Amino acid sequence: DRDSEGKPTGILREFGAQNLVISALPQPDFTVEEYKNALLSFQQDLAPQRGITSVLVPIHYPTDTFLEAMKALDTESKLTVRYDLLQWADETRGTEQIPGFIERRAKYKGKFFKTDSIKIFGTGASSTYGSVVWDQEVLKKTVAALDKEKFRVYIHDIGPTHTYNLMLDAFEYAQQQNGKRDARHMITHVSDEAIPTIPRFLALGIRADGHPLPKAFFDAGVALNSSSDYPVREFFPMTRIAQGVKSGVPLEAMIASHTINGAEAIFAEKETGSIEKGKAADLVVMSENLFNVAPAALEKSEVVMTVFNGKIVYDRD
Repeated sequence: DRDSEGKPTGILREFGAQNLVISALPQPDFTVEEYKNALLSFQQDLAPQRGITSVLVPIHYPTDTFLEAMKALDTESKLTVRYDLLQWADETRGTEQIPGFIERRAKYKGKFFKTDSIKIFGTGASSTYGSVVWDQEVLKKTVAALDKEKFRVYIHDIGPTHTYNLMLDAFEYAQQQNGKRDARHMITHVSDEAIPTIPRFLALGIRADGHPLPKAFFDAGVALNSSSDYPVREFFPMTRIAQGVKSGVPLEAMIASHTINGAEAIFAEKETGSIEKGKAADLVVMSENLFNVAPAALEKSEVVMTVFNGKIVYDRD
């Protein structure tokens, strides 16, 4: 931010500005060992309390030490969750950063993690509501270039309506340049203000993600999935499922949005997301049949057992 005379105030908003300071710190990032300890602690919360077997992690600054930690834990067979990691795109660097993304995608991948998606911070946080972080022409060219390199693009957008159209414009430009493919690009934080853009989501084949999504997206048949936005919001699927059911979305659709739809979003539906012969046996046993529970009581359902890749990682009894 700058004052009326154009002088910097010292207030830095959004990651592109904040990372200028982070990168200059004596220790700009955690160490590999610190990240490994953090990840192991994180996993201890997932299976017993939340029944989680897969997560999507939007990284918001360059961090090779985090990726090295993930790679080490995967090699050591200590990952008990499938990780889809999104590399962060700096709005100040446009297409010049793509070779680095390609290099990391090839270097950082394993049995239970991958880095083949890109996170774009499309609009500002709540303190800068409605502000578009990227220059629109730079955004369009960057999304098109990423799409050409077969990256999946995941855009953060909290509204208002016109900003969703700007993000969809970028996806449309990419299709015009590269042709339409099964890219499964996504816009997250989709709210009621995105409802007028539903026809464009459908026409362009862009996925919608929310916590929870507006009922109108379910009714229209948009490709969608649900997420938590943790740690901003609670990280327990039943919280979102209960909210969706209370808003009129069928329970079956809400469960699908947290399971098979999520697997489809990360191109893993042949491996996980449903309980079928030949799949990886990622599943959770709840304390009761959710279809026999009143909507108001769904959030109180508890995890009894969590199975990851055929191995019991939590058993309450």
